[in-house]
Amino acid sequence: MALAGFAALPVHAQDASGDTHRQSGSASARVALPLRATAERDLSFGVFTVAEGQNGEIAVGALPGDAQFSGGVRPVCAGGDACSPHAALFAISGDSDRLYVFRLPRDVSLTGIRGGQAMIVTDLTGSSQNARQTSGAGALDGGGEDVFSVGGRLDVPGNATPDSYSGEFTVTIDYL
Repeated sequence: MALAGFAALPVHAQDASGDTHRQSGSASARVALPLRATAERDLSFGVFTVAEGQNGEIAVGALPGDAQFSGGVRPVCAGGDACSPHAALFAISGDSDRLYVFRLPRDVSLTGIRGGQAMIVTDLTGSSQNARQTSGAGALDGGGEDVFSVGGRLDVPGNATPDSYSGEFTVTIDYL
């Protein structure tokens, strides 16, 4: 029977002069302020009448301006927040001088509180006060604030019953 023996010999790594270079790096992190939206005013299509059997629509722009009535829809009052159409307003806060995007739903269903009849709001658009555009993006100012408005178009059927109609929609915001 033959036995083989092995001896463990220490092995030393040797740095050849000039072959190794070391450089320090750094790591960092910054926690941003949360981006927040606060509803300041609801989207309103105002108080109006509908000519029997005549469909119509009310378009409320996201940019300041008058609402447009068409078809069989006519406004009832000429002024005041209680009965005049106006865009929704959202106050936005977060990190100063940052850009953000907002997403709006495709449509919103409004339901009458007495009869349950529905009307649909479509073509929702938004506009940032600081960015001055309707592109779906906004800009926070040096204080980390902005306001954006939301408008849309209400399709009113010619058989709409007198009632108060309401519905909710969600606005989603994210930093760019």
